[in-house]
Amino acid sequence: MTEYDSMGGISDAHSRVHRSIAQRRDAMRRSIAITTVCLARAQLGQGDLEPAVATAMSVPAEASAHPRIKRMPAAFGTSLHGHAPGSAPDRIWTAYTHDTWRTTA
Repeated sequence: MTEYDSMGGISDAHSRVHRSIAQRRDAMRRSIAITTVCLARAQLGQGDLEPAVATAMSVPAEASAHPRIKRMPAAFGTSLHGHAPGSAPDRIWTAYTHDTWRTTA
């Protein structure tokens, strides 16, 4: 940024920095969402159903617009249903996805 300032282009430098931050923020949100779903699947694999559902539910629904994330909630639900079909966490997740994820996808 100091090079741009010495050449008289500080407003351009500010603009570039803000664009870079905005782009990184989106990428970080996707990475956080992906990591969170992976954590939920790991919790599920350990038999921690309630924490797994709570973790998966913490992923923002708007994250489902990204192709890498789009199928992850469904895969989590399939795994949950396979581990504990009809359980309270399974019913909570099913209701949550019906009300939240499917309306944003």
